[in-house]
Amino acid sequence: AVLMTRFATQVKAAWLLPDPSKAFSDITVGLLAGSLLAILYLYWLAPLLETLQRTFGDFVPPGAVLPTVSSSIGLFFIATVLLAPLVEETLYRGIAIPLLTNHLGVLWAVVLSCVLFGLLHWAGGLWYMLLTGVVAGGAFAGLFYWRGGVLAPFAAHLALNLIEFIYAWHAQNQA
Repeated sequence: AVLMTRFATQVKAAWLLPDPSKAFSDITVGLLAGSLLAILYLYWLAPLLETLQRTFGDFVPPGAVLPTVSSSIGLFFIATVLLAPLVEETLYRGIAIPLLTNHLGVLWAVVLSCVLFGLLHWAGGLWYMLLTGVVAGGAFAGLFYWRGGVLAPFAAHLALNLIEFIYAWHAQNQA
């Protein structure tokens, strides 16, 4: 609440929605980008992650990164699919990137926002933080700059987390 009060102007500016046709375009671009990221993660990055964990070690066991859907599936869905994209995109793309850009320039704003975004995902392990920060954080930052706001990266983040959630839930129910 303190952060939201302190950065209320930035949050309001971040979520100033464009006209309906641009909003529809931003959402469509974001959903497509997030879906591609999810497919990339599930079929290429997750196996790479396990290889890195087995080869170089990590504080998270190989193969343990995809979330286990708990018995509180409704809360897990709300936290992972709805709240995480909203909060993270507001914080990292809506607040951090504009503030960092003003002080450090675009390149360092993107680098630092990706590092901070990766660090937020520490529970997945060292390699997961690195891949999340570079791949997802970089893609979301690119969408933020390309589309000129948080709507496209929010839609991408939501699509990515939704597809990963469905995959993990399906995998758990198959076991």
